[in-house]
Amino acid sequence: MRRTALDDFSRLEQKLAKLRQRDRAPGEPRLLRGTPDRLLVSLLTEIDETILPRRLSFAVEGGETLHFAVGNRRLQAMIAPPPAVEGAEKVTNVALKSVDDAAVGAMKGVIEAVLSGAEALTVASARLKDLSPPSDVGIPVDQLSKAWGLNGMVEGAFDSAKGLAGFVDGLGDRAEGWIRIEGEEVAAQGGTDEVVAVLGEGAAVFLDGYYAHKDEFEAGKGPLGLVFSTKTGESVVFIDAGEAMAFIRADAVAAYAVANDWQQLAAL
Repeated sequence: MRRTALDDFSRLEQKLAKLRQRDRAPGEPRLLRGTPDRLLVSLLTEIDETILPRRLSFAVEGGETLHFAVGNRRLQAMIAPPPAVEGAEKVTNVALKSVDDAAVGAMKGVIEAVLSGAEALTVASARLKDLSPPSDVGIPVDQLSKAWGLNGMVEGAFDSAKGLAGFVDGLGDRAEGWIRIEGEEVAAQGGTDEVVAVLGEGAAVFLDGYYAHKDEFEAGKGPLGLVFSTKTGESVVFIDAGEAMAFIRADAVAAYAVANDWQQLAAL
């Protein structure tokens, strides 16, 4: 049986397995970038993705740090030490039970004061030790997002990992070739075996450097897209949607059109 290019991605998949393991090191701080409004959305998204009881700490470089007790996708409390902004002490270590609690609105003001002027946050997760609120304490993120005027920006946001499959499948003749990655495997491909094989080799090399400097590229929590040229002159669109990625080869004009279409589709 003739082997396809999809069968020959063992080197790329081995690289992905190693890089994913490194990228997911438990407790390792990560960098979130964006405007203050976008950072607030990213903060809530982190809470929404946290199931087990955790202490989430969000630090502004050269500024204050916010600490939260989080569990079951709920914000349970802002915990000590409080940031040095007005009103923080009044809402620290106050268990949140209802979205109508006075502390909820006041807490948004504290968070916004900390994020004012910020362009990046370092987020770190740790087990809760001194404070572990009951499981029925806390406010779901969808309720918080509505109360804070962010409805639709967190819950129900574009699922970039799932959306990437349909986007790539619909490229048609705009792409000379592409590979789509899910987790640690090459899930699908398009184009001639020769083009796809070259993309796979280049992807393995690119991802090694990309993961080493990923924080310098990331812009908030959302999906990332890059357009670059290879040493032989081809244009490549790289899309990082978290659990899914894609490398798309196209001519220069088409590459930027593809990147623009993805930006419009995945925009928050």
